[in-house]
Parts: sequence; C-alpha cells; structure tokens
Amino acid sequence: MKKIFFIGLAAVAVLASCSKDETIEVAGKQAISFDSFVNLSTKGAADDLTSETFRSFQVWGLMEKDGQTGTPFVGTEVKSADGNSWSYDTPVYWENGYKYSFVAVAPSNSEAWTLNAPETVGTWGSINFTNGEGTTDLIYDVDGTYAVSPVELSENQCPAAISFTFNHLLSRVRFTFTNSMADNSTLNVTDVKVLNANNKAVATLGETATWALAGDNAVTELAFGNVILDEEAVNFASGETKATDHKYMIPVMSEGQTYQLSFKITRVHSGVTDEYNHIVNLPAVTWEAGSSYSFNATISAANVNPDTQLCPIEFKASVEDWGEFGDDIKIPDSEDGE
Repeated sequence: MKKIFFIGLAAVAVLASCSKDETIEVAGKQAISFDSFVNLSTKGAADDLTSETFRSFQVWGLMEKDGQTGTPFVGTEVKSADGNSWSYDTPVYWENGYKYSFVAVAPSNSEAWTLNAPETVGTWGSINFTNGEGTTDLIYDVDGTYAVSPVELSENQCPAAISFTFNHLLSRVRFTFTNSMADNSTLNVTDVKVLNANNKAVATLGETATWALAGDNAVTELAFGNVILDEEAVNFASGETKATDHKYMIPVMSEGQTYQLSFKITRVHSGVTDEYNHIVNLPAVTWEAGSSYSFNATISAANVNPDTQLCPIEFKASVEDWGEFGDDIKIPDSEDGE
C-alpha cells in the first residue's frame, strides 16, 4: 500500500531574541515545519514583526523531476492564531523522487512588495519593494534542502522539517537628540524627516540578498515625526536625550548620494520661546540589511540656531573708589539745650 506524505506547513514565531537555541520545533515528523527567527524588534510606529504580531507568511515552492516543474506553493499563506500551530488551506503532498525548493516572505499580502517568483528549483527570485512610509518590516528566507538531492520517501520516515530563519531585508533607523544647553533651556524637536529617502528597490534573493535601486525609484520625504516625550511633557530638559520612533529604510544608495535630515527645534528659555529650522547632511555609513542605526545630534549654544552661534550675555563691573572724608561737620546743639 502506497503511503501518502502530507506537506504540512508549521512555524514558530520566536522573534524576541538573537539566540537560535530559542527556536522551537512544533511540527510532527510527517510535516515540513518552518522554524522562524528574526532579530529583536521594539514596538513603535513601524510594524515590527515580533512574537506577538507574527502570525502569517507566504510560501512559494517548486518541484522538479524528469524535465517537469510544478508549483505546489504559489504565495500560499501560512497562518497561526497563537504563534504555535500553523496551517494552510489546500493540502500538498510530498512526491517521491522530486526535487523541491522554497521561498518564504512576510508580512503576508502586503502592498509594499511583490515577489518575482523563481522558475527553476534552487533559484529564489527577487522582490520589488516600495518603502512608502517606512513602516513595513520585510523579512524572508529560502530553503534548498531538497534542491539537489531528490526526496526519498519510505514507509516510516517523512522528509526532515524545513527550517526557515527569516532575515531582515531593510535597515532600521531612528534619530536621537541630546539637550546640552547650559542655560537650562528646555527643548522639543518636531517634524523630523529624511528629505531624499530612496523609495523603490529590488532585492535579489539567495542565502543573502542583494539590493539595487529600481529603475523608477524616486527620492521622497520619509517622516519620522517628533521625538517621544514623557507623558504630558512639552519639552525635555538639559541633560536629557529623546528619540523619534524608528522607521525602515532601503539599505542601498545611489552613487554620491547623501541623505539630508530636516527638523525643527523649539526652545523655551527665560519665559520666552524661539524656533529654529534645521537641514543637515547625515554622516556616511555602510548600510546593511538587518542593522539598526541611531543617529544622534547634541544640541548646544553652538548649534541650536543654524544661522549663528549663540553668544553668552556677559557682564563687566567696576566701582569708583570712595573719596576721602572731608572736614568734620559740626552737629548743632539742640534748641532746647538738651
């Protein structure tokens, strides 16, 4: 009797640690399982994929034998209600003697990306990506366990589990500002934005991904908003550092490109308020997928006003020497003789 092996898709969303040891296998021995692992992310304006939020991904799979290529998975969505038990709708079965390869991408059904699906087992395709507002945490992985050696089924042994380690495809960015005003001015920093962020690019997938700007890429403003203040606070005091929410940026730039950052500083001092609008060039860094970048600006009297350095109000003082006492002045007798 021929035994049928069901290709089950399962995943564990262990997204809060950099330790692969914390990945948990949940699939039974007859299923293909996906151990999913991405770096620690923090909650913010951007849609970081965390163990609390990662509940679905999409899979593309190819099977090949005797010159035939099949597509058992075409953007198939794999879902979980609790992050432990994963399933998809129409069952797919292992077939003896076929080679297989798989590509997985998340977040599912996002308008930010499309996959140019591979057509040959052991190739991985590419992703067209639009960064938009910088809130999509794009992750992926590929698996070619059976891309070279065909699946060999036996009565009692199902193929080993497929293990996906999801990799971040973007760079994560935030901006921090330190109040170093010596006069006890309080500050707020608002309307922080990169003026010329790249918006469209193509990631060629593989064991590592390679980014290139798309032919129709156009630089756009990428808004990071305001620094996050303590509850009910209006400004932050000297000696304090405040940061914006983080956003995602495409980790590739055009030749000679320098990012420009604009922001507004509101300064309260001596009972009055002044505002200063800034545009600065960001320092050059090596942009890498999966890396987080925190750019810091220290605000002081030397740079709070972009037009001129503040000059401290100084005082000089002198005093005239007292003159010598003159002749004694006689105090008259009282009229009543007392």
